[in-house]
Amino acid sequence: MNSEETKYIFLDEVTSISEWWKAVKYMIDSGKFENCVVTVTGSSSLKIRRDVELFPGRTGKGKVIEALPLSFKEFVEIHGIKNYRLEYDRVIDLFKKYLEIGGFPLTINGFSSSHILNAIIGEIVRFGRSLEIAKETLASLISKMPSALSFRAIAQDTSGYSYKTVQEYLEFFKNLYVLDFAYLKQGSRVLYRKERKIFFRDPLLMNVFSAWSNTEYLYSALVENVVQEHIYRRFGEIYYYRNSYEIDCVAGDLKVEVKAGKPHRRYPRNVIVLSDEDIPGFLIELLS
Repeated sequence: MNSEETKYIFLDEVTSISEWWKAVKYMIDSGKFENCVVTVTGSSSLKIRRDVELFPGRTGKGKVIEALPLSFKEFVEIHGIKNYRLEYDRVIDLFKKYLEIGGFPLTINGFSSSHILNAIIGEIVRFGRSLEIAKETLASLISKMPSALSFRAIAQDTSGYSYKTVQEYLEFFKNLYVLDFAYLKQGSRVLYRKERKIFFRDPLLMNVFSAWSNTEYLYSALVENVVQEHIYRRFGEIYYYRNSYEIDCVAGDLKVEVKAGKPHRRYPRNVIVLSDEDIPGFLIELLS
């Protein structure tokens, strides 16, 4: 084979092998992977994300690809809708379904959501975390969403766990792509020490952890989470604003208030206010 040819090497499920990265790192440093494209995959998102950080300066033109659940736009497309405006009644029905089963291919294809829950529980156990602390932390969080929260406020409704422990578990879930944080932004300043809005990265995750922790959530929290996640995917950042009034989602020049299930009030003209029927079209346009 011509040594100048690009070779493609695929390493699947590397996270099941202890210290797999050492062998790959050696091959890179010794030049044996010159002119090679190495694709590494793994089902443990936390482990592979951590291990990839052990390759500083060795990724060349490579990049990390995050295989996330389908966005609502993708969800609509796989159901055969090409022009959502022509079939908006059907789009609204699909949005109701999306809020229930999310964007995971497994549940879209009719399999039980228990497979998703069990996979995440497996990660909790694998990394030595307590299922009881995880359950209590999520129960407290879900009961308070979509309000901006401190770690202390979440810890208050647990069995005496410290806010530091709660913070550790929430950041663990963040690294598992279960949750993410929207920080308070005022002008150009991001106030990381203030309360943050915490959102689930797919509606199915909110549903399964609500059932697992035996905690009900507000409909307004569910739809706000979906909007936050889609804006986060579009801009790579998501904040909220609070002064004399609060704006749920701020990213770039975009300001969005999600009013589904909430009382209405007046907002400045540059704020997009989304009602129930506005949300599906907004999500599709956002990622188009």
